[in-house]
Amino acid sequence: MKKLAVFVAVILVATMVFGCSSSNGTSGSSNLTGSAQEVLTQVKDTADATLTGTDKLPMTIDDPVTADTAENMLGLTTDQFSQYVEEAYSSMAAIATFAQQFTVVKCKDAASAAQVKDLIAKGFNSGKWICVSPEESLVVDSGSYVLLAVGNKVQTQALASAFAGLAGSTGTVNTFYEGVGGEGALAAPAPLKAN
Repeated sequence: MKKLAVFVAVILVATMVFGCSSSNGTSGSSNLTGSAQEVLTQVKDTADATLTGTDKLPMTIDDPVTADTAENMLGLTTDQFSQYVEEAYSSMAAIATFAQQFTVVKCKDAASAAQVKDLIAKGFNSGKWICVSPEESLVVDSGSYVLLAVGNKVQTQALASAFAGLAGSTGTVNTFYEGVGGEGALAAPAPLKAN
């Protein structure tokens, strides 16, 4: 009987620990490894394999994100980028008539990634494109990595799913922007939506 009571107590403590660690929306462990560019390529390739027709990922221009470009690309100040980020790599649609950006940020540690995820959700400008707006902007973390996916909803969801599949576990997905009118629409950005 004592063994059963001890076993139940261990299960309850484990449930409380795991429940508390996942309730803050962050992920401390991850199967992801490699540079931001390598992880971004894996995520894009995995997502694109699940997409068909006009939802296939567009031809992109891929570039590193630096402290000097962090505000435009991520909504982070130069100081925030320097404080939390090791490196970041971004893909943007090669044709400017599409409001699309896919970025992986490799942070200094999981705590930094959780902070960066929150800062991106608060600071990223989903209305930065001229005459077009995305359908959705979301951010999600896993270990020391953060994915920012901006574009049409099918693509952003496929990227988030690919990131989660490769990572093994993630924090909660924060969908912080939902556009009006959808991909390519001549519409003003909708208000930010906090999750």
